[in-house]
Amino acid sequence: MNRRLHDAWLIMMAGVLLVSTLGVPVLPVLPVQTAQAASTTYRDYDAAGQFIGDVAIPASITQITSATTVLDEAVTSGWYYVEGAVTCNPLTVTGDVHLILMDGCALTVAAASGTGPAGICVEGTDSLTIYAQSDDPVLMGSLRASAAYGAGIGGIGYAT
Repeated sequence: MNRRLHDAWLIMMAGVLLVSTLGVPVLPVLPVQTAQAASTTYRDYDAAGQFIGDVAIPASITQITSATTVLDEAVTSGWYYVEGAVTCNPLTVTGDVHLILMDGCALTVAAASGTGPAGICVEGTDSLTIYAQSDDPVLMGSLRASAAYGAGIGGIGYAT
């Protein structure tokens, strides 16, 4: 029996012994292992592609799930993040939207025939800025956007 499991067993047995001796129920206190907190920064670059620095992730940020269909600046703060493996069909960007790909995530967005012009539809004055948490290719999150009859990321026709 490994040491941690042995210690937990001893604590539990001590609780059982207290119940039988005192007649008072005692809940065993088992060791708790906490997960390491995820990074709270993302990498930011200027318009020329020069690294500015690691910037704190905004407090009001929305997680993208498989149920997400619209990334809307007016509904949320305009900040979104992806964690883990997420597949959604398709996404529409409204306003100035920022997307952070957390380390190790895999976002797949596909527009099937008849569901939209692009996997991630960004038209007119709307904008989408995509960030990563690290520049290490082994750690970086990934984004795969596709459409049956259009751009992976784009709009309708040639005007957008």
